[in-house]
Amino acid sequence: LALVIVFGWALVACGNLIAGEQTPARDDIVFVSYLDGNQEIYLSPSDGSRVVRLTNNDKDDLQPSLSRDGSRIVFTSLRDGNPEIYVMNADGTDQRRLTGNPGFDASPHWSPDGKRIAFVSDRSGPTELYAMDADGTGVTKLTQTKVEIIEPKWSPDGSLIAFVEREGRSTRIVVIKPDGTGRRVLSQDPKSSDFNPAWSPDAQKIAFVSDRNRFLNIYVINRDGTGEVRLTDTPALNLAPMWSPDGSRILFLSSRDNGVRHQVYVMNADGREQQNLTKTDAEEMDPRWSPDGRRISFLSLRGGRPGHYLMNADGTQLVRLPIGSFTQKNPSGSSDRAKPQADYGRSKSVQR
Repeated sequence: LALVIVFGWALVACGNLIAGEQTPARDDIVFVSYLDGNQEIYLSPSDGSRVVRLTNNDKDDLQPSLSRDGSRIVFTSLRDGNPEIYVMNADGTDQRRLTGNPGFDASPHWSPDGKRIAFVSDRSGPTELYAMDADGTGVTKLTQTKVEIIEPKWSPDGSLIAFVEREGRSTRIVVIKPDGTGRRVLSQDPKSSDFNPAWSPDAQKIAFVSDRNRFLNIYVINRDGTGEVRLTDTPALNLAPMWSPDGSRILFLSSRDNGVRHQVYVMNADGREQQNLTKTDAEEMDPRWSPDGRRISFLSLRGGRPGHYLMNADGTQLVRLPIGSFTQKNPSGSSDRAKPQADYGRSKSVQR
């Protein structure tokens, strides 16, 4: 299993976007950019007024996930020569390695209470789902499969972890309890590829992407596998669904307007009122809601230059983030613990 970086996206295996989640503290954006030479993690206030660089290595740092209290960021780093999981304070200080294996440890995701971290690893053979305590101890293997597991997402109520199982060319959405019991396959079509799971804020539904009608469209399904509904129905690529914080809308990418380049779209949670927010000829990627649902961040190649942007939820008041004029907060690197790529969230400990 290998990480693939495309225009600042953190992708795993079959092209599935690895995403972060909202947190309930302050309106700051944590995201990944390669615009200063390699993948690094940055922070910006939601008005886009400045950018703070949180990591500073000659290797990639990506897949940031904020703890719900906004105090810590867990992320994947290649600084040791292979993907390992690190944690740091939300201001970039106290960077510590949580895993230490010659294989692949990646895709970390916080539990809602901030006590556990879900991640994937191939330390025992196939890429399986694991969980560990926030300090890297108490590692537990949650799955025992012969397939590849990617995209772990803890439910907002903490009761389930959704993930994607890949077997051959087919992928399916699966949920499991945090103790490794109660595995349930939600998407059952053996000939389709289902990926990009995204929990609704009330933890009752999962939006996902599927090619079961020949094209990539967005579906929603109940957490028990019932009530599947297709929300988009276009002969194009529809990807990366993300629920608004209040659960009323879903942000996503679609290539329906030109067949090749993706634009940022939004629709009601029932699939109605699908609207193109960006309307350019450039490729747009990695859209994220602000925690209050009023702003959207995304990566764009508009003007021939890759850049990170912010806009209002209706597409107005576009601002380009000033990458390159960042304030570096933590140039000191990291420290390993003794052994026994954008998130849009709110950090509470960043000094302005």
